[in-house]
Order: sequence, then structure tokens, then C-alpha cells
Amino acid sequence: MGSQPNTTSGVGVVREIVLPDGRNIPDGPDPCQVCYWDRRPEHVLKLTCLSENIYTGLRKSADAGCVGCQILESVMNTTNPGSGTDRFISASCENGISILRASSDLRWLHFDIFIPEHAQDPPRGLPQRRLLDPYSSGQRSTRWAQRQLTACVHSHTRCRGDTASFLPKRLINVLPLNTSGDVSLEDCANIPPGSRYAALSYCWGQMRPECMTTPATLPARLKCIPWTSLLRTFQDAIAFVRELGISYIWIDIVCIVQGDKRDWQREGGRMFHVYKNAYVTLVAPREDGSTGLWSGDDRQVTLAGSVRFGQCSWPLYTRPSHPNFYDWEPRHPKFYDLGGPVVNDFPLFDRAWAYQERLICPRVIFFMGVEVAFQCFEVVECECGADAASEASKFRGEKKRFFENFGAGQATHAGDAGTAGQERPIANERFERRSRTIVEGNWQSMVSHYSRLRLTHESDRLVALGAIAEHVQAVRVGESYLAGLWSGSLHTDLLWICSFLPDSGPQLYPLSGLSWSWASCTDRSAVQYPGIFANFEKRADVIEARCCYVDDNPFGSVVNGKLVLRGRVLRCRGLSSIGAWGEDIKLLLCQWQIVNVSSSKIWLDGNLRENALTFRQYHLLEIGIDQSEFRGRWYCLILRQLSKKEKVYARIGVAEFQAETRITKIMGKLGRIDVCTIV
Repeated sequence: MGSQPNTTSGVGVVREIVLPDGRNIPDGPDPCQVCYWDRRPEHVLKLTCLSENIYTGLRKSADAGCVGCQILESVMNTTNPGSGTDRFISASCENGISILRASSDLRWLHFDIFIPEHAQDPPRGLPQRRLLDPYSSGQRSTRWAQRQLTACVHSHTRCRGDTASFLPKRLINVLPLNTSGDVSLEDCANIPPGSRYAALSYCWGQMRPECMTTPATLPARLKCIPWTSLLRTFQDAIAFVRELGISYIWIDIVCIVQGDKRDWQREGGRMFHVYKNAYVTLVAPREDGSTGLWSGDDRQVTLAGSVRFGQCSWPLYTRPSHPNFYDWEPRHPKFYDLGGPVVNDFPLFDRAWAYQERLICPRVIFFMGVEVAFQCFEVVECECGADAASEASKFRGEKKRFFENFGAGQATHAGDAGTAGQERPIANERFERRSRTIVEGNWQSMVSHYSRLRLTHESDRLVALGAIAEHVQAVRVGESYLAGLWSGSLHTDLLWICSFLPDSGPQLYPLSGLSWSWASCTDRSAVQYPGIFANFEKRADVIEARCCYVDDNPFGSVVNGKLVLRGRVLRCRGLSSIGAWGEDIKLLLCQWQIVNVSSSKIWLDGNLRENALTFRQYHLLEIGIDQSEFRGRWYCLILRQLSKKEKVYARIGVAEFQAETRITKIMGKLGRIDVCTIV
């Protein structure tokens, strides 16, 4: 079990790690006191090491013969030789090695460690991965992607969908017009119904490419799009779909007329159909479209050592892993960075428009440098093999969860009283209530995630989620979609909380008549909900809830909206508050009665910074009580009156109180039943 340095040509000195013969391990061996390896070969990557000086402990233990410490020390020396800045390291066969490294800041780093896939009879406990040649990525990746697409189309029932004849208004015909490779834009009227097409999801950045279609250039685009006018990413995407045998591709900046508001509103409201009916969506996640699909990858493969078992020996490699490899969605910074700036190599994952583009299409191909990854409603795969080997990828992944939560054929969600549609009879009332709670909670969770994503234009906030909402409509039968909220869960959907991301102030986007919608928050705001409403008792009646949309498309651009509720209203004034935006209110003046609400939660939406200690009068509108916890939680909307004569209000926040406390008793005694129009 000892180790000795060996010299390997081209890589310097590497350690030879000798694995023990499992037959010679006594029962109940004591684990290593440094990495906690239990000395069994199959657990050689089931390690944890926490210390203020990891290097000293690892080196001593490795020299004493611990295989686990030898592996960890080899990886640390390979990835950051001699720095001594690591504070925590853990390893598993499934997820590779994670290191908490302190340099200029404190940051998690993640590495794959593996034996090459072609190795014969590899030892137990060490994963195998493919070594990818960066100089042959195009042809190799195309063949790999074609195999994934073929398998999905023929064997994945979730991904087949309906055989629809939908086509976008315009598509790019990828067949070259001449030897220069020029292509053309075609109107759907000239394309055979049911033709396969691909879609491209990419970052616009600050570019205005020459190939952009405008009202002035549309006639010319229908005749010819010069190859040299296309961005490198567009050229690579067109060449890729040609190799796949697909004749058409949809690229928004070419297929939607830019600068034509009417064309954008019409086509922007059809994103659900564009991506749902695409044969495949190609995702170029890097910064802009000028770098191409096959841009460089900094995941350099490094020889960390060699592994010997008996008379056989295998090379042991390491490389930086994609932090989001198992679902290809953005990782929340707090789990991966502690105190340092967030570094995002794939900015497309933070873009709001791209979120629905990835979720709606049945099949997605990600271009991640030297390799591609594939995602559909059933599997997550990547060329190097990390996804296929990961247990996490079998049950995780935003796209898979999206289908499981909102996929076609799921139990329908009964419409709210007063809305069109019929309830689907379900024998077990408890199961129906639980099913409704899950559907409602999943939508609220999705809104919370989506609200953190970035938009170039604030007016796109609802449109960029429209395709997802239209998909969800299939499981919320009989409900109306109301500017990001649903009529069947309107009471709890109204209880969103607007928190502000770093370096932002409390600004609300003046979306006409929609202060009650989370879409009124800016792109520097994050929406969340106070909890899961498992047993919510409504205390307000919905008199009217409606929105007006462009082209009467509820999933497109909103013009205005109106919400009229009838419930108990209590006039209040804040006396004492703590916090930059007055969100931690300690005392309330409720019609001359002072109430201590220090144990309650009051969240304000907008610009109430002035008069933070004693701000102007507002009203509490009782919405309901969630009885899922002891004593229950009592929720109110915080409203500011805009017109006393017409009783018109704007929402400015949400309040949560413990039920059966003094404030709830005051509401019952002094609150009056009234009709509130919220705009």
C-alpha cells in the first residue's frame, strides 16, 4: 500500500497509488483519521478532510500509506501546487472532488477524477470517463448528438409529444444557395407542414449583427442571407443542423423582424409553440454569438497520478468539472461561493428568455467547449460520461422536474370557483388537495427561480415566461392566467415577497394596473413566497380579476389589469421600523391602538425609504390563514389608497402574523368589510 513518485514523460513527477487487495482487509478496520477512508477499495473516493492545514496532515498520512490521502494530495498538488490554501476537501465516486480554497477569497472548486473509459478491468471505486480530443470536437460531437437524438425520438415516450404541423412565421433554410454558403429566410407559407426545424438559444450581448432582419432588410433576407453576414455562432449552428439532416433553423434575431413592434408582439407571444415544436434546441451558453459553438474550454485534463492493483496499472486524470453538469441549470451562488465574486462562464443560464427555451423544447443540446451535452424530458447525458455515471442525474434536473410537475397527461388542476371549466372528479379528496398544493407550490418555486434571471428589457418580464405558462395551462384546466398568477391559487399567489439583490434599490416597474403582480418588480429584484401553503383558508372574495393582452394572447404582452377583492380591511400606520427599506416593523398604530408586531413579518415592496420610522397611512386587507402550522399564519396585503372616493389601492407589501394574536383580534373588531380595487 506504499507509494513512490514516478516520472511520466511530458507530465513531470506523478505519484503511483497502490490499491489494497480487499481480501486482505480485516473486518471492521479503523478509518483513516485524516480522510476517513475505511480502507475498502470500493470506497476509495468516499472521503472527507477538514482542517486548517490540510496539506500537512494529508502528506503525513499519504506517506504512511493511506490510499485516500494519496489521491486527495495528488489532486490538490495537480490543481494548485504548493499553495497550501485549501481548507476543506471531499470526494465521491459520483461527484468527483470538491475543494474549498482560500486565496483572494473563499471559493468552492470542483474536479472530475477518473480513469479513461477504454481502460481494461478498472479497479472498483474509481469512475471512468471519456478523454475528449479538443481538435476533433465538431465531427465527434455531431455523431454523438445524432445518436442521442435518434434514441430519444424512438424510445422516449415523454419526449414524443403531439405530431403538430406548427411552423414559426419564418425559418432559415440551411441549404446553401451557392458555393459561398449563403442561405435564405423563408416564409412558413412556402415550407411543407410538419417540416423539422431546430432553434438556437444564445446570448445577444451588445451586438447588432449584419444579418439582423429589420423592416427595411426583410425583402432581401427572403432572397439571400450572405454567409459572411452571419455571426460565427450562427454559422456553426447552421452547419451543425445540416449534418443532422435538418433543413431549417429558427434564430430570433433573423426570423423576427427587429424594430417592428407588431411583429415582435405577435411572434414573442408564440414562443411556446416555437420551442415546443422544435425538433431540437441548440444552446450556446457563452457570452455572445461571435465566439462560435466550438469556443475554447478551460477544462484542461491533467494527469494526477497512476493507480496500480496487482500487476495492472491505470493513469488517473483530473479536470475541472462543470458545476451544473447534472441538470445544466445555474447553480445558486451561495452554495458555491463564500464571500467572493460570482464567476459565471455560461451567462446564458442567467438569462430569463433562455430559461423557457431550454424547458419547453423536448430535446436540447448544450455546446460546452470541447464537448456537448444532451437533455430531454427523460435523460441527461454528456460526451465525457459524467452525467450517465451520476446517480443525481437520474432524479435531478430542471427539465425532468418540469415535465414531472407540469407534463402533459398529469392530473389536471381544478379551476377556481367562478372560472370556466369543469373539475376533474378525483375519488380521494385528500389526494386532490395534496395534488393542488404541489402544482401551486411548484409554480411559485418556478417564479422565484425565474425572477432572479436577467432581462435586457423590463417589458419582457411576463412575455419571457409566457411559453412556460402556456405549457402549465395544460395541468391547470379551467383556470385563468393573470400576469404571472393563476386564478385557482390567486390568494396565495398574491403573497409574493419582493427582495432586492445586491447593489439594487427598491424600485418597482410601473406595469399598468399590476401592482398586485410580481412582474411589477425589477430585474434586480428576487421574488419569493413566505412558505408552502398546505392548508390555506381564504378570507377574501374575488369579485373581478382580469388582464388585457395584445392580440388577446394571455401568454403575450400585457396591456393592463384589474383586481377587485372583497374582504376585511384595517387602517394602520407604522410607528417604528428597522432596516434600510423599513421592512422590519416593530409597532403598528391600528386606529389609535398600538400593537407590538416584533414577532411578525412585514415585507414592503417599493420606495418607502422616506419616513421609515413613521410612514404614511396604509391598509391591511385580510387574504387568508394557512392552518398547516400550529396556531396558523395569518396573511394580509399591505395597500396604499390612491383614491378615497373610488376606493382604489396599490399593493405595497405583504404581512404575516401569527393567528389568534392581538393584531388578528383587532382586525376582527375594528376591520370593516369593504371592496378594494387594486391597480
